[in-house]
Amino acid sequence: MAKLAGLPYQTKSIVVELNLAETAKLEPNWIKVKLVFCRGVNPDNKKQVNTIGHYF
Repeated sequence: MAKLAGLPYQTKSIVVELNLAETAKLEPNWIKVKLVFCRGVNPDNKKQVNTIGHYF
């Protein structure tokens, strides 16, 4: 995980492709989506505080 500069958080991101076609019979409609995961870190003992996932 990459540490956010000056903040007690770590982040990790991954780019995935999703097919937005509503049924298998429709033409595929692929889009790229970046998933970003962020977790708080206690700076004193580096234990995980909370994990939150977001998509953009």
